[in-house]
Amino acid sequence: MQLTPDPPFVGLATMTFLGQPKVELSCTPLFRRMPNLMDLPLISNFVQSAVDAAMAEYVAPKSLTLDLKAMLAGKYLNTSKCNVRLIPHRR
Repeated sequence: MQLTPDPPFVGLATMTFLGQPKVELSCTPLFRRMPNLMDLPLISNFVQSAVDAAMAEYVAPKSLTLDLKAMLAGKYLNTSKCNVRLIPHRR
């Protein structure tokens, strides 16, 4: 992690996973009558394999570098890039 003297006091951060993380997905429907898409085998297997392949890209010795200063300053808001929101879930 790169620390800076100016707010938000962080610059670049590099992260890596020491092993393949286990990711569980759920796609909650807007209406109760509709099924959870992750309960459908074909869709579930496809999405799970895609997520596993994406997560494998960040297992050591590979890494991911994030520009936290730009992210916290809102530099990437209102762009044409797709944003993903990750919410940690504890059981």
